[in-house]
Amino acid sequence: MMNKSKIGERNAEIELLRFIFATIIVLRHSRSIWSQDSAPYPFFLEGAFAVDFFFLLSGYLLMASIDKKDMKSLNSSTLALDTIRFLIRKVSCFYTELIIANIIGLVILIITTTKPLGDFIKNWILSFLSDYLLLHMWICSPTNNNPLWYLSTMLLCMTILYPLLRKWPAFMSSIICPVISLVLIGYLWYTFQSFLSPDVWIGITYKGNVRGFAEICMGVFLFQVVKALKNKDLTYFGVLLASFLKWGSLLLTFYWLIFASSPTLQLFILGLYILGLILVFSEKCLDYRIYQNAKSIMFLGRLSTSLYLVHYYVVYIFKYLIKEQFAWVQGMGWGGIVVLFYFISLALAIVVNTISELIKRSGSCETLRKCFIKE
Repeated sequence: MMNKSKIGERNAEIELLRFIFATIIVLRHSRSIWSQDSAPYPFFLEGAFAVDFFFLLSGYLLMASIDKKDMKSLNSSTLALDTIRFLIRKVSCFYTELIIANIIGLVILIITTTKPLGDFIKNWILSFLSDYLLLHMWICSPTNNNPLWYLSTMLLCMTILYPLLRKWPAFMSSIICPVISLVLIGYLWYTFQSFLSPDVWIGITYKGNVRGFAEICMGVFLFQVVKALKNKDLTYFGVLLASFLKWGSLLLTFYWLIFASSPTLQLFILGLYILGLILVFSEKCLDYRIYQNAKSIMFLGRLSTSLYLVHYYVVYIFKYLIKEQFAWVQGMGWGGIVVLFYFISLALAIVVNTISELIKRSGSCETLRKCFIKE
């Protein structure tokens, strides 16, 4: 089977999965309208584990980026500069959306807050490092937008991993990263029997940082697995088997994230994530051609970033409406509230994405940079 895409390129199937997993995270956070334990419906109890898909994906794409780099001009000074440039590029991919989402969130918080003005301002100042500088998982600062912990952890892990992978790409990605990943995953599972609760302090850092580092390391290793698999030609039976395994692993994970309440299966689900990602990126399955040049699906992938960044602020809206006991909200029932919550989140995500694209196309960010940095 011939594959047209290059190793490490994003494909539309991955973009579709990004949107689906982001949607599951959004619907999991709909439970926060009431509180995680007292939500009046038994769905998405394990939905927070969808974040682990993104950690694995981040590791894969990190190694894909490094694999394209030239090693000839690398030395200690260029390595430091290259690491800084990489992190700036990484942040710039979503920072415009983050600022817009936080501005929308600030308006929502102002409207829905019941705190005295002084307390509200103090809380906003304290959360600035987390909400705007993404330092929540670095220095334990508070946040108004809980899902940002993933981005904070991702940047922390990549700051450590990027220069090491850049210096020793083959050795790190093929040997050190999988070993570190397995050791840390084993530690988390043996100690906690769960990967969730990222804000638990474990002595030197948050539990979520260990979780993120382990899974990003595994994602780095998956790149090498996919690279090897792409060079193999499968028989038709092999293609059928790969397709069955991919669809089966993805459908099982979706079912578990939506309907299950069994944290003891988290390690098994992580294995299904790994299998699914390998087979999706390998492009060895029957349906891979369906996703070629699928621009609408690529849009959903871009929209997933805005959806992830803005949706948690909508929780504050519904908490306020329920607390104030608006009759029309009470009459909707939990199903109506969840559906409305999701579509308001989706609408705001479209707004965030649209404004962000307009700003990027206008060159406003580059103009602002030139105001402070001399060429």
